[in-house]
Amino acid sequence: MMSFTVVKLFTIFLVLDETSPFVNLVQDQGLNGVATMSASPANPAWTASKAIDGDTRQNYTLNSCAITDISHHHASVWWKVWLLRPFNIAYLEIYFRSDAYRNATGFSLYTYDTQVFNPPSDTKHLVYYHDPLSGCPASAINITVNRATQGVVFINMRPPGFTSSCQEADSLYTTINICEVKVMGCNQNRYGVGCLSECSNKCKDQHCDAFNGSCIHGCADPNALTLDCIVCSNGTYISSGMCVRCPGRCQGGVPCNKLTGRCDQGCEDKWTGQFCEDCIDGFYNRNCSGRCGSCVNDGVCDKISGHCTNGCQANYLQPLCQDCVPGFYGDDCETECGKCKNGAGCNQTSGLCSNGCRDHWVVPYCTDCEPYKYGPNCAFDCGHCKHDKPCSMDTGDCPSGCVDGWTGKHCLTVITDSDEQEKPEKPRFTTLSVVLIVLVIVLIGLVLFFIFDSKRRGSLQHATERPSDISETENQYSPETEKESEDSQTTLALL
Repeated sequence: MMSFTVVKLFTIFLVLDETSPFVNLVQDQGLNGVATMSASPANPAWTASKAIDGDTRQNYTLNSCAITDISHHHASVWWKVWLLRPFNIAYLEIYFRSDAYRNATGFSLYTYDTQVFNPPSDTKHLVYYHDPLSGCPASAINITVNRATQGVVFINMRPPGFTSSCQEADSLYTTINICEVKVMGCNQNRYGVGCLSECSNKCKDQHCDAFNGSCIHGCADPNALTLDCIVCSNGTYISSGMCVRCPGRCQGGVPCNKLTGRCDQGCEDKWTGQFCEDCIDGFYNRNCSGRCGSCVNDGVCDKISGHCTNGCQANYLQPLCQDCVPGFYGDDCETECGKCKNGAGCNQTSGLCSNGCRDHWVVPYCTDCEPYKYGPNCAFDCGHCKHDKPCSMDTGDCPSGCVDGWTGKHCLTVITDSDEQEKPEKPRFTTLSVVLIVLVIVLIGLVLFFIFDSKRRGSLQHATERPSDISETENQYSPETEKESEDSQTTLALL
């Protein structure tokens, strides 16, 4: 008999209200629930159960309302209903007595799951509170509950200092004046239109939102992230209802936040952005391991490709601007390579020509001519420089002059006799010159010798002659004789 009753009750609960997709869970049929209130009814016909009899008429004279005794004023009153078992309550419809609803101002609604319950101290079960400063409540009101519960409490109090903007509300005392309470919902593990949908097993205790089935009361798995009870593994986070891979690089390899995708402890080195998904300026590629090249004006390269979109600094090779253009090397690609063999470029770091040099250039840098070569391509031979020193690589000049017998700017011209005659300002005493001077001196000496010898002989002859001979000799003196004597004296004077 009892099992038949339970089946009959379940069938009754699936009967829909004419205006609601949910079942009216309480009507006083002796089985659906038990209603009580904190004060005696003002009339034996106005018991607490009248508020769940299914009659929504708000005229108390029809004996369909729950009304407390008005001969005793109460600062606090309550009315509650306890269902036979827990249900997924969607909302309540409360119909107050049409001529006394204003005195319900400041009321509260609670749900409860055990008979031991103290509503004012258990705020987590508070469903609704009517602010007395917001005016009078409506005579019929719809209040969303959306909870899996077994009991509902209506309570109204007049605490010290109570004030209300509802002018007809009593500020000191209140009473119960409820004509009907509809508890609309489904079985505790069902939801939606006609209560045809079943709550997911992912929901805690298989309790879900009465309207859409989401797990608003929690998930069976404590690691679930959303009302859909999605569980994501480490290294993933919830996005658009799915677990997707963390987009960035978190400090120390720690997984991202499973709800937000962000790195709660900060980004790994060289990473930045809301999700640590971008390289910091100056680095690029998927691992941010590539360092940007020398972009023009110290610009930032593309974070993915590393390309310098606005071009490179001088002597750098596009698009990465990391290597020197052929012919230059060094940290800043400012040093020009030497003359490498076959026009090859030098080493970008050291400047060495790994395959050797062009003809007449010196390894390993190929920037200097071989000894005794000069000119743009080291194609010209040096002249005969003094001390066997090479000439200037640029001009071909001999820094210390030419060896003997050579002349000219590059010491390539042989000196000749005519060259010597053209330079009287620099007389040179050769062996022939010395011989000639000696012969002249000898000739002069011989002339002087003959002159003196002749004069000596003449003096001896004059001494041995007779006087008559002397006179004759004197008589023989003539101007010609005197002239010869003067010439001889002149010659001696010159010597």
